[in-house]
Amino acid sequence: MGTGWLISEDIFVTAGHCVYDWADDGTGFGRVSLMKCYIGYYGKASVSSPTVQSRVAKTVATTRGWLTSKDNKNRDVAFVRVDRPFTGDLRVFSYVKATPEQGTEQIGVVGYPADQRITDDEGQEERGAKMYELFQGVKYDRSSDKLHMLNYKISTFGGMCLRSCFTCLI
Repeated sequence: MGTGWLISEDIFVTAGHCVYDWADDGTGFGRVSLMKCYIGYYGKASVSSPTVQSRVAKTVATTRGWLTSKDNKNRDVAFVRVDRPFTGDLRVFSYVKATPEQGTEQIGVVGYPADQRITDDEGQEERGAKMYELFQGVKYDRSSDKLHMLNYKISTFGGMCLRSCFTCLI
């Protein structure tokens, strides 16, 4: 399970590791073979709800850098086109400006982290089924990282994605 954000009605961005899984010991899953994508998901029981939309990935693209090495964290990104557009009042992520080397922004993590669980009517727990978000002001300095990546101290767990209210972090 992973998280992504829409950039158009039928394309979303996610992490490269969501579409190509590396593992040192050879147990990695490799290339994704089937990906179901949901808006409004809140556990398996919600899938039949009229408020949940599901789509299937039609085209998946990641960077050559990510496919070359899992150490290329600055290339850990993927774009996914689904089989048909999502509909309704969508909040599509848009590019605003390049991220300065230093600054303070309202930054957040949003997604379905594996440490967030819901319990269904039969008492079964489902990990990663509950959306979580946390936003706070963060002072950052990308020049202090050799890859010029944004380092932040906001609660993050596997399955989350970083999001800024004002700028697309590049």
